Amino acid sequence: MIPWQSLAWREEFEAWIRAQIAQRGATLTGPIEQPHIRAWSTVLRAPTSAGAVYAKACAPALAHEPALTAFLSMQFPSRLPVVLGMEPARAWFLMQDSGQPLRAINKQTRSLAGWHDVLRRYAQLQIEAIPHQHALLVLGAMDRRLAILPGLYESLLQDTAALMVGEPDGFTPDERERALALAPAFRADCAALAAAPIPQTLHHDDFHDGNIFVQDEHFTFADWGESCITHPFFTLVVTLRNIAWVFGLSSNAAELADLRDAYLREWLAFAPLDELRRIAVLADRVGRVNRALTWHHVVKSLPEPYFSEERSSVPGWLQEYLAA
Repeated sequence: MIPWQSLAWREEFEAWIRAQIAQRGATLTGPIEQPHIRAWSTVLRAPTSAGAVYAKACAPALAHEPALTAFLSMQFPSRLPVVLGMEPARAWFLMQDSGQPLRAINKQTRSLAGWHDVLRRYAQLQIEAIPHQHALLVLGAMDRRLAILPGLYESLLQDTAALMVGEPDGFTPDERERALALAPAFRADCAALAAAPIPQTLHHDDFHDGNIFVQDEHFTFADWGESCITHPFFTLVVTLRNIAWVFGLSSNAAELADLRDAYLREWLAFAPLDELRRIAVLADRVGRVNRALTWHHVVKSLPEPYFSEERSSVPGWLQEYLAA
């Protein structure tokens, strides 16, 4: 059972929300609703006399998200949700309304236009975050620096239960042998990325249109619980797949290449565009393993039935790596 399925927990969380609203001199103007429920988090919406606020509670695997988000909000106030209050010990935090999800707008307009601005602004945030790596790691951003990724990969391959070897939707024994055999190549790829001129920095490992909000043509980036310190181009792994899925594009569509280049051009101070494209190809391959590691981190702590429902994502992303 997850906590937010409990009436007693819900009552306690709502009481905290009301207290936070009162501390800011506002009042509730309607019922508190729960529009978002996942095994790893829940979000409640409260309408107030000062505008809507959103309260988020995170599972233990992502308990660092409130403090991390608050720090990022202070560093990048134009691109992060405004954090109004938090209870780090219980992994709760309260945020100002950031507007509509980009996903809802995409479904209405069927336009990619906003994504160019999103990717440029996000890349600028990553570049500005380079000096903050240590602080972000201390606050709980996952440590996926390129020097340690090979060891994490090899350790994951020893966890046959996580790989679901021989189970439906899991690894076959042959796939595990192939993945083990690729360990030296994976280590070499990580070393090549580390030697490339792009610094490691903050990476949002679930950057899609459900975590981007729009208000008065202003974009806000939310849901930082799965973020890492690693190669920044790993972001494109999830982002470009999400865009292709939403807009029905093939993986080699010209529109995706244009969006990739809009992101990469923000890194021209570090390398020419052709070199950035080559680095992005390598980062796409290695980033699939990073995504498997993130799913493993989250899924392994979930109670049933959520563990069984989500665990195939771990071998699934490793199979994506094998396919690359």
